[in-house]
Amino acid sequence: MIKLALKKFIVALRLQKLTYHFFNIYASFPLFRLQTIQRNGISYKVDLKESVDRGIFLLGWEPLTIQWLLSNLHPGDFVIEVGANVGAHSLIISKIIGENGHLYAFEPTDYAFEKLAENFNLNPSLQKNTDLIKSFVSNKQGTKKKYKIRSSWKINKTKSSADQMDENFCGEVIDVDDFFKDISKINLIKIDVDGFDFKVLQGAEETIKHHQPIVFVELGEADLKKNGDSLQDILDFFSALNYSGVLENGDRIQSAHDLQNSLSLVTHSNGIFTPNIN
Repeated sequence: MIKLALKKFIVALRLQKLTYHFFNIYASFPLFRLQTIQRNGISYKVDLKESVDRGIFLLGWEPLTIQWLLSNLHPGDFVIEVGANVGAHSLIISKIIGENGHLYAFEPTDYAFEKLAENFNLNPSLQKNTDLIKSFVSNKQGTKKKYKIRSSWKINKTKSSADQMDENFCGEVIDVDDFFKDISKINLIKIDVDGFDFKVLQGAEETIKHHQPIVFVELGEADLKKNGDSLQDILDFFSALNYSGVLENGDRIQSAHDLQNSLSLVTHSNGIFTPNIN
């Protein structure tokens, strides 16, 4: 509550740039940059030079997503998370679904997976219902391919430092359908993989048809295009499965054109797709 009130105060007085400047100074000191913190009963090790970690430190990484998870997940739910990164949402999911639920968290990069595992090690009770899986999820299983994947998201990056944040992944590629062919239920599939999202959906089509889970997926046209896909591909995919979608703010997703217009001021948003009731 204090942080929300402070944020409103900063916005009201238009102090965002000044606050950002002073926080950068604070984060530049080694004593403050690396911290172990607790938020809502969950412990995290954060690096305040990283944007995701900084989000965790402040109001939580992607507050709208956190609010959606708190409002829509239930104890006992089974969740597939593709693109767990450092666990900003994974740990929250694990806490919500409890000992009778289960989380399968996929993260292929060395840097993020190490931090993901470290954060779960700080929360032993949340390890019991969670599998951390260091694999690349796409639409083809059992193949060897090379991918360049961003694993770190440093604040105030330059072009050269941005290149250093990417990892060259060369390893086994799995798909959701094959990996989960014997699972008894799935309540939610959450996908956030920076432009590989449609390919993950393609590899999860039979799982979605069979279990009818909610699908929470990142929507970003520019990143999708880098991999030969589009927002239209995602909307057509869900339409064929008789699913409809809304954005995190509750706005109904009508068409790819309208969606692109609504995202004109941001690089991406998140869509929540649910099966239509006949």
